[in-house]
Amino acid sequence: MKKKTMKNEQLIDKENVEYGKFWGRALAYLADGVILLLISLPITYLNITEYKSFNLYLIIAIVGVLYKPILEFYFGATIGKYLLGLKVTDRNYNKMSLSQSFLRSLILTLPSALFIPVFYLVFKNPDILKINSFMEYSQAVNLTYPIQNYISYVIQLILVIEIIILLTDKSKTQRALHDRIGGTFVVRTKIGK
Repeated sequence: MKKKTMKNEQLIDKENVEYGKFWGRALAYLADGVILLLISLPITYLNITEYKSFNLYLIIAIVGVLYKPILEFYFGATIGKYLLGLKVTDRNYNKMSLSQSFLRSLILTLPSALFIPVFYLVFKNPDILKINSFMEYSQAVNLTYPIQNYISYVIQLILVIEIIILLTDKSKTQRALHDRIGGTFVVRTKIGK
């Protein structure tokens, strides 16, 4: 029996919902990473070698932090999820709220946001700003501000925990930790419908 949802006016067959599986979700995450990398890497390279602007860095960081929660709130999916026919819903298979979207993204966006004060210091450091080589710049930042390496380790640990929880979820819902925190499901959709 199909029921019409109130929030997004889309028909969802609640009795026959197909949930997003690990590999589809992993490929969507990878696709999103490639998309963000293609956007941010050239700008970051120019910023490090030419502009040396914290404000430009901040714009890139904010786009990276807001990409997932904003797209998933407005469209129910990031570009990667959309391409793989996945959509994020609330517990009733309706459009999730903005607060749910930010809550489910918090375990990755919060550690990523910790890079911002580190790079504020980087862009105020005259010794690092003198460097025009991308590789030398990266090495100098790593040596001068090793805290950024620890932030990266925390993000990697969170990703490993997410993968373990997703792979060990024996229910048909295949929920990761961030799904449980946000009270959301990832479901299969028909692209173009």
